[in-house]
Amino acid sequence: MTTGGPPRFGELLRQFRLSATLSQEALAERAGLSVDAVRALERGRRSSPRPDTLAMLFDALDLGPDDRQQLVAAANPTSKNGPRPASRPVRPSRTQALGPLFGREREQMAITDLLLRDDARVVTLLGPGGVGKTRLATAIADAVESEFRHGIIFVDLAPLRTATLVGPTIAQVLGLREVGVNDAEHVLLEFLSVQQLLLVLDNFEHVTAAAGLVGDIRDRCPSVTMLVTSRVPLQLRGEQRVPLQPLAIPSRRDGQYRDVEASAAVHLFVARAQSVQPSFELTPTNLDDVAAICARLDGLPLAIEMAAARIGLLPPKALRKRLTSRLNVLTGGLRDLPPRQRTLRATIDWSYGLLSEAEQRLFRGLSVFAAEWSLDAAEIVCGNETEDAPFVLDLLEGLVDGSLVRLVETEDGEPRYTMLETMREFASERAREVGGTDGLSRRHAGYYLDLAETAEDHLVSAEQTDWLNRLEREHDNLRAALGWTVQSEEAETGLRLAGALWRFWWQRGYLSEGIAWFDQLLKQPQAVSTVVRARALNGAGNLNWTRGDLEKAWRLHTECLALRRELGDEAEIAKSLNNLGLVATYLERESDAVAHFEESLEMHRRIGHQRPIAGVLVNLGELVMQLGDLGRADELIQESLRLYREFGDPRGTADSLHNLGGLAGDLRQFGRARTYLAESVALYAEVGDQHGIASCLQDYAAVLVASGAFERAVWLLGCATHIRATFGGRMTPVELARYERLIDTTRNTLGSDAFDGAMAYGATLPIDEARAMVCA
Repeated sequence: MTTGGPPRFGELLRQFRLSATLSQEALAERAGLSVDAVRALERGRRSSPRPDTLAMLFDALDLGPDDRQQLVAAANPTSKNGPRPASRPVRPSRTQALGPLFGREREQMAITDLLLRDDARVVTLLGPGGVGKTRLATAIADAVESEFRHGIIFVDLAPLRTATLVGPTIAQVLGLREVGVNDAEHVLLEFLSVQQLLLVLDNFEHVTAAAGLVGDIRDRCPSVTMLVTSRVPLQLRGEQRVPLQPLAIPSRRDGQYRDVEASAAVHLFVARAQSVQPSFELTPTNLDDVAAICARLDGLPLAIEMAAARIGLLPPKALRKRLTSRLNVLTGGLRDLPPRQRTLRATIDWSYGLLSEAEQRLFRGLSVFAAEWSLDAAEIVCGNETEDAPFVLDLLEGLVDGSLVRLVETEDGEPRYTMLETMREFASERAREVGGTDGLSRRHAGYYLDLAETAEDHLVSAEQTDWLNRLEREHDNLRAALGWTVQSEEAETGLRLAGALWRFWWQRGYLSEGIAWFDQLLKQPQAVSTVVRARALNGAGNLNWTRGDLEKAWRLHTECLALRRELGDEAEIAKSLNNLGLVATYLERESDAVAHFEESLEMHRRIGHQRPIAGVLVNLGELVMQLGDLGRADELIQESLRLYREFGDPRGTADSLHNLGGLAGDLRQFGRARTYLAESVALYAEVGDQHGIASCLQDYAAVLVASGAFERAVWLLGCATHIRATFGGRMTPVELARYERLIDTTRNTLGSDAFDGAMAYGATLPIDEARAMVCA
């Protein structure tokens, strides 16, 4: 069993195993070793085996004296320059792990597995400054050290100012003789060619011109594996990239932080705070403040450690208040950190300085976006009026590679991007320094105004759900645009935007928010066109009516009708009449309501507008049902259902089905009621209409009461009540009367204690589970 040169231990062991017709599993079992140990030995990734391990292998393979001697020699190889180093090179003491590693278990396991694979020679750990790349790399190096015969070499590249010094610096850490730059790389490659070690290259982002040296080590040093930390990829063939995200932060739902004590970011904050103030602990009093601090710092470990270090001076509540400007508060840092990491601003500035001028310009411009953005939005908002417009995609790629911008995966495959709030604050500061952000904000508001006005017509079409979801995805940017119009006193733009969004706010349950925007914008003194003001009054009136402020809704719709009569637009006049009819219904002014509905219906029929007719029909049907004419109510609502189905309007279809379900329940046709309500609640869920879901749950509770399922009925009533309390909305007189009857009936049947318990349980019931009870 000879080869052209002395075989390596792993190769020789594999030859002996195959000659014995043993699998790795069989050899492991015979030798009393783990399968992983055998694999590591054959790959050459484990340090020289101990004598007892060799003895077990001898016996398991049934080797003769000559073969045993050959295996012993391979386990202790020599080169032409003498014995290989037996001791591992010493790593600088600053790389030793300091304290536990929080929230990185999954990444640590994945990267460890990569480093032990034969095909993963260059593994690059990527992420923004302060995300913890060095800390994780150090922990991984400690964990895998025994797998590399000649140990771990850790090289900090941050102090270097030129890529040509990378080779000499690695050689210096290895203790090689100092020679010229070219000779240094030659000597380095010669030395590493016979080493089996892990080379950790920390902070590579500013010396990427030295990536060629990394490629040479990969090609000429077959037993060297490299773990690189960088804010940008090396762009090498075969490079395994591992993006490192910030630590998990507490989730926030219904205005409250959840799962706080399970958050890795919170664990890190507490540990760092206790190193400063040993008595510090997480309590019910400070829980919410600590969660908010970690969330505002995006889960960035460096930022969290800097914040926690101030706990002796600023208790959590005070620290939370001051973090509205993260970059100004986080100016302290451990003295053994490099200067670029002693303030959060310096950490980000390090990455910013590595960008080209065009990339810096785009990075500053992107600060105008409040959350995610699309490629189209970036091109129009940041690329228009600059020479960068055709190259925005290429520039974005550079920002993503530089870990300043993050690519967001979407179901439709269209690229979307975002940046951490700390990055956004830094970019906004830079934008203000170089000339202000007013032009950017104006283009941003214009882009989202176009989007909202395009979406408006689609919100009453078969594409309604897709457009509602699109607006939901852009909601933070829409809010930012509205905020700019208020601050800049751009009343016309603001009222156009709010007027286009009212239906989105209505269907997705943002009633209070929408009303607040309208209130601010309608009070502005700037002159606006009559058409724009009328549309805004219409949207504000509808939201106030839904929330239950009927007198305010009446005033708004009355002013809107007057403006529309002044304009002479019959289609818009008819819509206002319908809206006033709805408000009159809720104010129990039945005769006024009937008059408004019938005038609206007649006007729509005369001008031939079929789509609005469906809405008037369902409203009039609900009113006459309230007045006791159930036969006519059924006819009117059935006609509205036919029209809504014809137009493909899921929200309108859900309204008609809901009313037909309630009507069928009043007629004690419970099978029909269940069918109508099941389809209705599914459609309401599809478009995200929480008030509609609550109404369906209530009407299905009546069906359950009729079948004797009183407790389940109260569960649904409790859930419906909770939805209305959370999202707002007012019941019609018919709904309110049904609700009160159901409450009285179920309370009297179950008794007060059981009723109260069932209502409380229903209030905690997930909406999807309650909805499933209707659809079952």
